[in-house]
Amino acid sequence: RARGLESLGCRIRGFDADPKVIAVAEGNIRRAGLGNHIEVSQRSIEGLTVAEPDSAGLLVCNPPYGERLGDVDALKPLYRQLGKTLKSAGEQWRGAVITSEKELARELGIRAQKTYKLFNGALECDLYIFELSEGQFFTPFDPEKVAPDWDKGLRDSARMLANRLRKNQQRLKSWRIQNEISSYRLYDADLPEYSAAIDIYGDQVHVQEYAPPKTIPDKVAERHLAELVRVASGVLQIPQTRISVKARQRQKGQSQYQRLSRSRDFFVVTEGGLKFRVNLRDYLDTGLFLDHRKTRDLVRKASAGKRVLNLFGYTGSVSVYAAAGGAHSVTTVDMSKTYLDWAKSNFSLNGLQGNHFEFVQADCLQWLEAMLQSRVKPYDMIFLDPPTFSNSKRMEQVFDVQRDHDKLIRACMMLLKPDGQLLFSNNFHKFKMDPDLREQYRIQEITARTLPPDFAKSRNHHRCWEIRHEAAEASEPDAGASRTAAIWQGRK
Repeated sequence: RARGLESLGCRIRGFDADPKVIAVAEGNIRRAGLGNHIEVSQRSIEGLTVAEPDSAGLLVCNPPYGERLGDVDALKPLYRQLGKTLKSAGEQWRGAVITSEKELARELGIRAQKTYKLFNGALECDLYIFELSEGQFFTPFDPEKVAPDWDKGLRDSARMLANRLRKNQQRLKSWRIQNEISSYRLYDADLPEYSAAIDIYGDQVHVQEYAPPKTIPDKVAERHLAELVRVASGVLQIPQTRISVKARQRQKGQSQYQRLSRSRDFFVVTEGGLKFRVNLRDYLDTGLFLDHRKTRDLVRKASAGKRVLNLFGYTGSVSVYAAAGGAHSVTTVDMSKTYLDWAKSNFSLNGLQGNHFEFVQADCLQWLEAMLQSRVKPYDMIFLDPPTFSNSKRMEQVFDVQRDHDKLIRACMMLLKPDGQLLFSNNFHKFKMDPDLREQYRIQEITARTLPPDFAKSRNHHRCWEIRHEAAEASEPDAGASRTAAIWQGRK
């Protein structure tokens, strides 16, 4: 060790903006007996000068990647500033930066001479080695602007994608104008190579990437997604900073309720003359299911003077429509406090207040069981939109819509007036209605009536059924209808 230190022909200097980190580093240096060789000081990256004139050296940096300190987008200014610091060092210097995010590495504005794969703990990263000469420098693309040459050098498949987006825009244009639609689905995996859905929310874009087949290499899938974002930005003339990208896959347990990030980037969109808060970044879903636009309007038109129940109420958009339609009362039940608070804010946005609007945080199955054991007033209308699958810790048992829809619908029908209406919806494409239910209730699938034009060809949309008790005036009501009527007579 002593021989190595004697031959050390350079001095090591380190910088960090956090004084606590500097104190820890100084303690480590002191305990290692390297105080004469390593110097650390508190400095921020802005305005930092690391090189003396005509000097040579290596500038190494391990900046934050976004895993612990926030979103990638929030770190881009830091990487741009780091790039400026590296460029100022001089041609006799070399740079080395480690990061797990290729998108952040591009913000440095320097072409890497070499790249090495390595692990920083359990996290897979890239180590970028830079020659700090002007020939390697470039100006990073400003994501706040639309690239003027976005269509240059596109592959033929990407040009086909651009044409498809334009065609879809034109097809939906008159419908959107006539109905004052600002949030809609523009594209849904129309081309196999670009397997994603593109939704427009005002002046922002929400991209939901479908999981690619295992036969497609990760790098190929990444290239396709990057092309899709680039083309969407160019065709729509929307900067990439206003494009949110998520991967769609089967959600388990609480994952549908957990944050993906903490941007708190809420904004308001209008639909049917009503206002709704949406968030494209922080959660898997945005707060407003666009494929249920017509379903919500059906609820509004049928709600005047009625008691309405919204189960698995999510952010309460259906409840807002019911209240705006003049409902006597609206009860919204959901297991998530986050979404119920969101629902309350949607009510406030639309000036809907009063004790006749109730928000209940509960497992819908347990809540239904409790209601069936109490003397509750029956509902005129129930909207039931359960998840396909859930094994949340807050639920007493795993829920599967195919397996459990029978008992769920029967419980709802016991809370529904004899002349009431149940709207049942789910997103499980292989769903089959229990034939025993059809024997007991009048069931009609109304999916075609509830799907708006922008979802007519979508591969990822709901199915919807209207369910009623058999008409009391029917000449020969079946035994199931008689049983339901008897249940109601006993519960009144």
